[in-house]
Amino acid sequence: MKQLLILLACLFLSNMSFALPTKKVLVSLKPNERLRLGEYTSNFYADSYNFMCLLYDSETGKKTIIYNGIRKITANDIYIYYIDLDDFNKSIYEYTTDNGKYISIENEIYGPYEEIEYDANCCPKTIFGFTNTTYFNRHRFYFTQMGEEFIHDNDGTICKIGSFKSHYMSPNKMHECVVDISRRMVTIDNINYVLPIPVDVELGDHNPEICLFDDGTCYYENDYKYNGGALYCFYITPSEVKAIDTDVEFFDLDTHEIKARNNIHNYNEFADPHKFRYYLPGDVYSPEKGYYIFAYEFSLQDESKKHSFFAKWDYNYILIDGKKYDYHCPVDAFYDNKSNSFRWVSFENDQIVMYNYSL
Repeated sequence: MKQLLILLACLFLSNMSFALPTKKVLVSLKPNERLRLGEYTSNFYADSYNFMCLLYDSETGKKTIIYNGIRKITANDIYIYYIDLDDFNKSIYEYTTDNGKYISIENEIYGPYEEIEYDANCCPKTIFGFTNTTYFNRHRFYFTQMGEEFIHDNDGTICKIGSFKSHYMSPNKMHECVVDISRRMVTIDNINYVLPIPVDVELGDHNPEICLFDDGTCYYENDYKYNGGALYCFYITPSEVKAIDTDVEFFDLDTHEIKARNNIHNYNEFADPHKFRYYLPGDVYSPEKGYYIFAYEFSLQDESKKHSFFAKWDYNYILIDGKKYDYHCPVDAFYDNKSNSFRWVSFENDQIVMYNYSL
């Protein structure tokens, strides 16, 4: 009897060590629904597991935004520019209905328009050292109405493309900037600032990029008329006009500091949690098709470096601590340090599911 109890205990402990992961259904797809181009993103850095995906109905052609399992909007077409996994209302996306095109920016909806043009690179604040003013001017976009092209500026003003805009307001409406027609002088809160731009340089005909901040300071950017790659950039404070050498410097819109370009780490868009990063598994580069299909491959460890998780798109199982589990390669996998577990997301029987394997 004693030997039998020991044997049962050993079997119990053995089963404990190879416990199966728990499963949670994130989204149940309707008939004819599938993931649009494999577009799926999640936030690995929040306490809760947040995710967002775009579904496509092959029968109706309509698209649906799924946010944390909730169907947020269904439209004829949807294009997502910016994802905020902590607050859906801060996301930026364009959608099309039978009435026209709309754009939702921080829960404010504009439209309908005939066409909309928005800077798709609005989520990173700096890319390769170039300042991206659209991140600050999030409500700035171009649109077409009755065949005419207009610009909706960040302060809510609308002007026709080609017309000169002289007045700008800070988001808190506490400061005003006026740009002279020469584009060489700006007036902020009734104080004039002459920009050190040589008189023999002909600036572009378009309006300069202006970021007037809530503290009354201002970022100014304009280019040469005949050399769009060369920029004149300045950071204007109450005490001085700071010139920015764009060959070696950039302006950080978050900290309001001029920084050296060599301080920028290599930018990798696939490391940005606010962008779609994953594509459905498939073939690698095909000369016949002429394009690449991104394939999945995951190699994870826990904080102690004593546990491991491996998965590859062309294997029909995953490895956890060297043991095979009969699961196909996921589209998303990560180590969750709060629960000390490996988690991965897969597609099974018209469902998007998440597995949790506690260590």
